[in-house]
Amino acid sequence: KNTNFIDTAPQTIYRLKSGDYSTLIAAQYALPYSFDGINPGLYISVICREHVLDSSPEELLAASQQINTEQFIWRPFYENLEKMFGACKTWGAVGPVLGEKDAVVSDIPSLVITGTFDSATPPQFGKQVAEKLPNSHYVEFPNQGHVPTAADSSGCAMKITQEFLRNPTVEPDRSCMNELPKVEFLVPYTGEPPLELTNERIFGVTVDIPT
Repeated sequence: KNTNFIDTAPQTIYRLKSGDYSTLIAAQYALPYSFDGINPGLYISVICREHVLDSSPEELLAASQQINTEQFIWRPFYENLEKMFGACKTWGAVGPVLGEKDAVVSDIPSLVITGTFDSATPPQFGKQVAEKLPNSHYVEFPNQGHVPTAADSSGCAMKITQEFLRNPTVEPDRSCMNELPKVEFLVPYTGEPPLELTNERIFGVTVDIPT
């Protein structure tokens, strides 16, 4: 739900292209500190069931090798592939059962809110959900990432949510979205300024991160 790194996306892409993962790692390591309103145990349970244990170690390793991210894909919570699957096993998590991920079809009034820059559950996922909910309202926030209702400092996302809850059968007023600040990307990236890295151990993982 942390949107502080959205404007650095172009820098991250250029640095990744040259083999510099520093900006990406900095964004990843911001995640544990965003858990002020999320129970870590619940988070681990969901990640293990819906993502990790939905595939085998061999499948995940092969996929990460195709995009040359096998050294980074398990961060920031696990030091390597084996520890990631081991943590899920220790936690007692199990993978999804057959049919669990099938689309929900319902005529119950629903509100689907997404953020354009959400890389965890991208807008396309929300659109697919809304297609199966004929009485749904789809709202995409152009300046937000994951969980707009928590990250949107303007209060617009929560305002729309509250209006929907008061009267689910009526299209909520979206006029507050016209006042949302735009994302100003840091471009072009020329390689300057270079990042100073420091070696730190966070959550049991040793990694070089920007100072």
